[in-house]
Amino acid sequence: MSQTRREEFLRELGYEEPFDESPVEVPDGWNGGAVVNTGGNIMCRIWQTWETGNRSEETEFEVIYDVSQDASVGLQAYTWDADYGGYIFDHTIKSRTADEQDDHTQAEIARELMQSHNQEA
Repeated sequence: MSQTRREEFLRELGYEEPFDESPVEVPDGWNGGAVVNTGGNIMCRIWQTWETGNRSEETEFEVIYDVSQDASVGLQAYTWDADYGGYIFDHTIKSRTADEQDDHTQAEIARELMQSHNQEA
């Protein structure tokens, strides 16, 4: 898919620029914020507490949402799987529903979940 077509597709789904970085300032320790194809053209904006391909802690965390599906934003736990050589989904810690199914509104909820998680850790 060309860059122009990808950008058009993301706009049609409801994402706002920037597409490849976080649209909101996030707490230290959270990486990402780009819109990522999670498979089958399901596009989600994702932040993680780990660097892709690197193991740090036994359990790491992710905040994710998909504006084309619903207004929910989830904080999820991932655990290291040595056989897989990466982190795999463990469970959802918390989920919140934004007042609007909107990229910027959901990004604000994502930031709140990150801040809340950091305070509880």
